[in-house]
Amino acid sequence: MKKFLIFSFCLFSFVASIFAEETSTTFVPEVSMAQQAIASPDYIVTPGDIYSLAMQGTTISVTIDSSYRLRVGSLGVINVKGLTFQELKNKVENLVISNYPTANVQFVITNPASFKVVITGEVTTAGEVTTWSLRRLSDVIKGRLTPYASTRQIIVESDKGVQKKYDIFQATRFGDMSQDPYLRPGDKIIVPKYERKVKLLGAVKRPGVYELLPDEQIQDLINVLGDGYTEDANKDDILLKRFVGGKEVWEKKHLKETDVIADINLFSKDEVNVLSYSLTRSVFYVEGSIVVEKEKDSETTEDAATEIEVEKDIDTSTKYISAGTVSEPVSLNRILVEFDVGTSYAAIVKENKDWFVNNSADLENAYIRRKIQSENSEPEEEIIKIDLKKILYGSGFYEDLIVQADDVLYVPYVQYYVLVNGAVNAVGRYPYQAGKNYMYYVNLANGIDLDQNVFGTVTIKTKEGKRLSKKSVIPPEAVISVHRNSPKGGWLIPLLTSILTFLGALITAYGQIKGFSF
Repeated sequence: MKKFLIFSFCLFSFVASIFAEETSTTFVPEVSMAQQAIASPDYIVTPGDIYSLAMQGTTISVTIDSSYRLRVGSLGVINVKGLTFQELKNKVENLVISNYPTANVQFVITNPASFKVVITGEVTTAGEVTTWSLRRLSDVIKGRLTPYASTRQIIVESDKGVQKKYDIFQATRFGDMSQDPYLRPGDKIIVPKYERKVKLLGAVKRPGVYELLPDEQIQDLINVLGDGYTEDANKDDILLKRFVGGKEVWEKKHLKETDVIADINLFSKDEVNVLSYSLTRSVFYVEGSIVVEKEKDSETTEDAATEIEVEKDIDTSTKYISAGTVSEPVSLNRILVEFDVGTSYAAIVKENKDWFVNNSADLENAYIRRKIQSENSEPEEEIIKIDLKKILYGSGFYEDLIVQADDVLYVPYVQYYVLVNGAVNAVGRYPYQAGKNYMYYVNLANGIDLDQNVFGTVTIKTKEGKRLSKKSVIPPEAVISVHRNSPKGGWLIPLLTSILTFLGALITAYGQIKGFSF
């Protein structure tokens, strides 16, 4: 027993001399993180790591400092930089056992170190981020990028100034984790702006919005990023929409498979829509104050993206008109429009701006009539207001309002007149003039009839029935009612007649009671 105690004391002294380093860390991770480091072959020894060495019932904790050098007493010095935990574990245990064959040695990591990296570029806030050795690049940048950030050309610069470029898409799509590296102390993450982003729609296996690298064009977009065509894809019916001239002007082109094989160039904001042979399309209606342009000669008109069936009030026959033609707009009452499931009203309206250029269109007060089918009841009609002016001349409005089959988009007419009635000398409808008050229109009606109106009392209402004050600017279709409140043709004479008749009856009755005769 005495010999065992002496041996244990000597062994403890030896271990203490080997690992006589001060324990210090600013990061105390969860036990699960230490378990990850022990289990992972990728964990790299990091300054600040806390390790535990257990020998014959005695446990010693040690910390790796910034020198990356671990002196093992007189047995030697281990340079731990670049070593994984498993490699360091083997070196320490083998070194001790080679000198003390009977020692029972266990070397584990108890607290993985934290460290800081710097992130700059297209991020919401640049600065330092705390991380650890088993946290990948994609985890660090998650939730920190601006809408203009590239995720395919991210630069990581080491503490030695060596830069490498990484493509997170390759990691998330194909599992190439070399493109989503673990970070190291002193790393600097530089997130550049993306150069091009395009939208891929339709009959492809992975539709979506994709960032293109400089050498990628339509072939890579469809076959790599989009993962290829679906079985029902019509490879000779591909619609390309292009944003032109920095304005809200879209240029449409119909592409064929030969264009894809030729790998034509794509530009930022392009939309590539691969149409389907078996595409089931629904219809909805646009009614009211709208215009559709006349057909051009079929030899000069490109194929239209949307076919429109026109229903006229007088001529009940129907015909199809290609959208995108020009000259001499024709006012129509109703248009039948085919659409792809999932299309938003914002997309439909922006794509067909020419429908809404009629001067009589009340764009701000448009609405959608939609049938709602409830269980065990008749369909009910829902009215959804939609400001088409915001869609046409703004951005980001009604993106989530999705077109449904048999919807009716109604654009009200604006009639540019003001109605003046009541006690005026010339009741009638008068042409609307912007910015005028009620007296302008009363004067057009030859003024107030003073024999019928006292105190100049009027009621002014909008076409929706909202009352306006006399100081208000009069809108189109307002109704100005001048009150008839004077004796001539008004209420005063009948009222006075009734009062006098009543008083006469009272006097007569009183006289009969008193015995008077009149």
